[in-house]
Amino acid sequence: MKTTLNIKNFRVFDENGVSFEINPITILTGSNSSGKSSVVKAVFLLNSFLSQIKKAIENGDPIQLDKLKLDFTMYPNNLLGRFDKVVHEGSGSRTVTIEYAVYSLLLSKDVNVQLVFSADENDVLNNAYLDSIEMSTNEGVFYYAGKNGTSYCNLNIIKEDYITFLLTEFATHNFCGIESSYEFEGKVSKEEYDNTVKAIIEYLRSVDKQRRRDIFKYVRFGKRNKSLIQEMGVEPNIIERQQGKRSAFAVPVIDKLASLKKSEVRDFVTTEFLCKAGADVIFASNKVIDAFLASEVDSFADFFEEFEESSFTQRACRGHHIFRSNNNGVRLLKANDLTLHQDYLTFNPHNMVNSGEVLTFGDDDDVKVVKKDEATKKAEKQAELEAWENREISFDMLYEVVMWWNKKFAPNGKGIYTYVEPSQLDPWGSYYHIAYKLLTKFAEVLVQEVACPDWCGNMSYVSSARASVNRLYTLDTKDDFSMLLRNYFEKKRNYLDYQENFHYLGKRDYEADSFMNRWIEQFEIGKAISLHVDKEGLG
Repeated sequence: MKTTLNIKNFRVFDENGVSFEINPITILTGSNSSGKSSVVKAVFLLNSFLSQIKKAIENGDPIQLDKLKLDFTMYPNNLLGRFDKVVHEGSGSRTVTIEYAVYSLLLSKDVNVQLVFSADENDVLNNAYLDSIEMSTNEGVFYYAGKNGTSYCNLNIIKEDYITFLLTEFATHNFCGIESSYEFEGKVSKEEYDNTVKAIIEYLRSVDKQRRRDIFKYVRFGKRNKSLIQEMGVEPNIIERQQGKRSAFAVPVIDKLASLKKSEVRDFVTTEFLCKAGADVIFASNKVIDAFLASEVDSFADFFEEFEESSFTQRACRGHHIFRSNNNGVRLLKANDLTLHQDYLTFNPHNMVNSGEVLTFGDDDDVKVVKKDEATKKAEKQAELEAWENREISFDMLYEVVMWWNKKFAPNGKGIYTYVEPSQLDPWGSYYHIAYKLLTKFAEVLVQEVACPDWCGNMSYVSSARASVNRLYTLDTKDDFSMLLRNYFEKKRNYLDYQENFHYLGKRDYEADSFMNRWIEQFEIGKAISLHVDKEGLG
């Protein structure tokens, strides 16, 4: 374990907090009541909380963070007493803040994670529950969620790293054989196969050395059998098209509009896309074009990208903007939370059948379909259009209009987007941009990686006690040391099984053995230590 921790409002540490580094060997010295045990107990509180997240991720369960807790009834947390006993006595907020730094292999940089806990007045056991979670790099906060309903995800901060990661991960999976690149054999000529392998190697060599090592490590020790590109069914060339661009979207019609003069855009859109369009499409299209012509940029691509960047950095309001706030508490980010809201090209969401029919309920609760006359339909449509007249343009609206144009400009989508036709269950129809969906999936995986650092769930606690020196340590006792031994043997078994399954990685010593033997020699205790189980399995 190597990380930086910051603790605020916990036991002897006040609201100013204390920061310190934890390294593979960390020795705490100080007088009584200076905070040594507080540091250790804060680390294990953090570990117990993150272990719950890790377990939920591994089980595929929804991760309702505010339902998880710092459980003061479980060992060794129960040695602390209740939550109100660990909050610093001078604290005005009555919250405890724990921050930790973790190196992200997906980003190849440090990420700082801040967790804020408070008590629940309805919990008579006085445990602590999560108020908020925040993740940030040196570029800023890229994810925040709080139980007050505010959510935040700045995709701009991770866009560039996501493209490099995806292409390198895809190449690594195919080159290393984890997704068996040898499936090419027999399907293509040897020359084409060799050229494919050569192209993969050339790309991998073009990637920054440290970045490449990080992604290799992620692929080697991750539990994914496929790269994200393969898992989502995306063609790599779609991601390649995004390299060097500000936008997370690759849309052919935007490239076309960017090639036109600003004064030519309205005529082109009107002629090519709006000649047979409905009133709602014409209205929304003109609203977008008016905003573009009134802007200071000359390229429609720049116009789109400015709206995109602004939208990606907005905090979520309930029912607005890209991030879908979760009204049921603090949930760990899911890709679906970043789904674009699309309802601007159908202005009557209340009609469940079509624009000429409406459902009504009689006194006997029978559902009846009532036909509307033409005058009523026309009046309602006009009222809806007028209601939208003063509404400010948003990226959601801009995106949907542009994708509607693109559907006319490139009907087959060129592998870039999927369009779902309107139906009774989904009266609007939806556009799914593949590259953007991949970005949101990357954001989800990133948040999970950062919430589950490699030391999460891999801690054991041996309390301060006089050592019991024996020739044989039995495994059937419940003391801390025996639990530590059982954990050692189980982890080593898993490691050896992993090496057998991925034999091409080469044989390596179990990390715990290497660690112990290195420091035993450094401290001149001995040359090496070896742990074995006797033939009867008793000790």
